[in-house]
Amino acid sequence: MVGTDIVDLKEARVKSDWRRNGYLEKLFSKNEIQFIESEKDQEMAIWRLWSMKESAYKADFHLTRLRSFNPFKFECEVINSESGLIQIDSRIYHTRSILTKEYVLTWTINKKDAWCKPVRTGLYNWKIVSKLLYSKLKDELAKKLEMDPSDIDILKNEGVPEVFLRGHKADIFCSVSHHGRFGSFLCTV
Repeated sequence: MVGTDIVDLKEARVKSDWRRNGYLEKLFSKNEIQFIESEKDQEMAIWRLWSMKESAYKADFHLTRLRSFNPFKFECEVINSESGLIQIDSRIYHTRSILTKEYVLTWTINKKDAWCKPVRTGLYNWKIVSKLLYSKLKDELAKKLEMDPSDIDILKNEGVPEVFLRGHKADIFCSVSHHGRFGSFLCTV
């Protein structure tokens, strides 16, 4: 299963006051808060952990179809500057993260042949950004599969993107995320 999440740091600074009393305690476990407090760049640590939780939630939903986002059920462990683990009940998810001055991007994958792309949209209207991301995802799939884009459909089933090739459901897993000026998509091919 796959999941991706992207956090626009500029947008997060405007919309989320993580320094507010009790903010961290509502979203993170004691171990996660200790990790945040031990980091030189606490803001980056917060959004990395949040992005890890979101990407794992999407991957877990692909698997279970259970909508239950309780941040305390998602225990994050940062392995190194790129890799992490998330445990949800007895399920373990491996994550990869890219941290930049503008965004934090995390993806969760269960296949080696997956790819994730960040996209700077510069747009804030989520409906327009969503259409743009799905269009770019379809174009990337067409290139990778050496197909005409008109032979590919990406439809949502319970909020999860499903890929159809020439009208037949394909064994391809996708995830899409957008926040502020950025979006990302992840796909297995």
